[in-house]
Amino acid sequence: MINMSFHCESNSTPNLLAVEGHEPRAKKCVINHEWGFPLTIEQFISDEALTAKLQVVLQTWPLYRAFLYTGADQVEVVPKYLNLFCDSCGKETFWETSLYGTEKHRDGFNSKSFKCRNCGSTHTTYHFFWKKKEKYTRFFKVGQYPELEERVSKTLEGALTAEDLTMYKNALRLRNFNLCIAAVA
Repeated sequence: MINMSFHCESNSTPNLLAVEGHEPRAKKCVINHEWGFPLTIEQFISDEALTAKLQVVLQTWPLYRAFLYTGADQVEVVPKYLNLFCDSCGKETFWETSLYGTEKHRDGFNSKSFKCRNCGSTHTTYHFFWKKKEKYTRFFKVGQYPELEERVSKTLEGALTAEDLTMYKNALRLRNFNLCIAAVA
């Protein structure tokens, strides 16, 4: 059995939000495992907040970085829309996937393809693991094709020397493959 202790902090002020009519933001909790490392668990009040977070995870997080959360139990499919860079269009565009009424992704390993809504010819496929556990739900990407883009803006590329640009691209690649501290070494 794993020993866990919880510590939760809210990043919102309930009284202020209730007065202004806004929904509360997610709370973050830290679980201390007996193995000695903390895991952050976010608590979601609304399905919309979780869907927005899943968009960020799919669009920008590296492979195998675990997203742990509680709440928003009605969300069982990935977001329908993403905002990604399209090589064919040469800019960031909206991407869309098909969702069917009986489809559920929160049952283990799954994959989903997204198509650029602008050109309709470019596709990105995500492979992921999504499963509700006893105390929290876990989501992480296990594959992505094409791989997470290591794009450098033209402005930054022009400001860096050739050696610095190579080092920056290596750091992006290491981050994308979840090699953490190696990205800044």
